[in-house]
Amino acid sequence: MRDAYLVKKLSKEYQWLPTVYSNLSGYIHFSDSHIFSSIEEVDSSNNSIKFAIEETDTKFSEFSWLELIDCFNVTIDIFIEYLEGWIFTKDNPELIQQLKNKRQANNCMHEEIRIRNNS
Repeated sequence: MRDAYLVKKLSKEYQWLPTVYSNLSGYIHFSDSHIFSSIEEVDSSNNSIKFAIEETDTKFSEFSWLELIDCFNVTIDIFIEYLEGWIFTKDNPELIQQLKNKRQANNCMHEEIRIRNNS
């Protein structure tokens, strides 16, 4: 399973997720996000680039770091919720099968109704 698939599936419930994923996923693995965010100056007259690696962040406000931490915490909460659901399904296979059967029966009933209404 890939992270892009999870983002697509979960974006129905968490509309903010695709934007956060798009903006931050490049920082998970070493990528162009790391390189471009550290560029301080580009001088096209001599084809040079000046990078800044500093102890204090001057490009991003403190709020952006707090927002990042908040997004991470919410993401962990979502993961824990799905993990608990997975554990429940593994601990209750008979109940899960009953729920699947009930859902399938409801889907069949809705399909029958749809066919009748179109006839």
